[in-house]
Amino acid sequence: MKKFIRFLIFAILITLIITGTGCKNPVSSNTGGSEESETFDGHSGVKVTSPSSGIVGEDPTGTLPAGTASLYKGVFINGRTVKLTAYMIGKTEITYKLWNEVYRWATLADGGTAGETGQPAQLYKFRNKGRCGKDGLSDGSAVNDGTELEPVTTVTWGDCIVWCNAYTEKVKGGTGDCVYRMGTDHSAVLKDATALDANNVYANMAKKGYRLPTEAEWEYAARYKSDGTLTPVQNASAATADWNDSTATGKVAWYQANSDSNTHIVGKKTANDLGIYDMSGNVSEWCYDRFNDDPQQGDGGTSPVTDPLGATTGSERVRRGGSLSNHAKFLLVGKRGRSTVNIAEDYIGFRIAWRP
Repeated sequence: MKKFIRFLIFAILITLIITGTGCKNPVSSNTGGSEESETFDGHSGVKVTSPSSGIVGEDPTGTLPAGTASLYKGVFINGRTVKLTAYMIGKTEITYKLWNEVYRWATLADGGTAGETGQPAQLYKFRNKGRCGKDGLSDGSAVNDGTELEPVTTVTWGDCIVWCNAYTEKVKGGTGDCVYRMGTDHSAVLKDATALDANNVYANMAKKGYRLPTEAEWEYAARYKSDGTLTPVQNASAATADWNDSTATGKVAWYQANSDSNTHIVGKKTANDLGIYDMSGNVSEWCYDRFNDDPQQGDGGTSPVTDPLGATTGSERVRRGGSLSNHAKFLLVGKRGRSTVNIAEDYIGFRIAWRP
């Protein structure tokens, strides 16, 4: 009898051990930026739907940083109502890994012939090969040491829109869905960033290819809150307090105070209510729009305005979100920035948008 009891206890213990080692721990919810967080490819996206009546602009209720106040109020300003067609936006900034895969395919860096099955119909040309994060490789080589999941940098606005067309062709198997085309010939898909005339770019926003977000799309996604309100313009995206609170800002963004002067793997900080990461900090992000101090310059006096594309003239394009090297006040969801189209810096990257 004693032998039977000892055997029974032994059997129960073995069963518990096997059961315990066979169970998987719950996957992290990925809202806290832990090392167990999901690994992002730079493409995963979320659908964004704004109120059917439009996003009604309001004056800020908090204190803005000293300086040009208009540049901290965002695009949803008092007196302006914006309607946005439903769109998808990337959960993270485009990683060097994804950039490089598409770049090498589009330029036939790994061999092949344009026009062959599985190859681009014709070669794409870029001003820059992209850099892995802030100070990684920039010679077009693949990287496999973990840093490839940091955002791509050192790409111009033109590089980004040509890359979006290349990515569309690679995924869709043709150029029919490509968004960016010649302004003088809407049938001609943009494939050459080295000879790109920013004043001769046409964006067919009805196409379902990959593209840069518009400034309004970017800001709405950055400010989205599940309770139907918007994050105040004086906060970083997802931050629970304004830019003066380093703890609140540090939970959601890599910036001057915590970045150690480096870019970081995407998706490691707290996401906002849409599940989007790094809308503030890490790298500043290109948007499609021409820049003007007055975000209504291209509205034509219309309100509400639907799917605005920015100013009608100007040599600069919008950048948003701030970067690893910026003070907290430049990370605000209301802070508007800009650069000329051919600038390429180690703190500038992008994320993509597309139609559902």
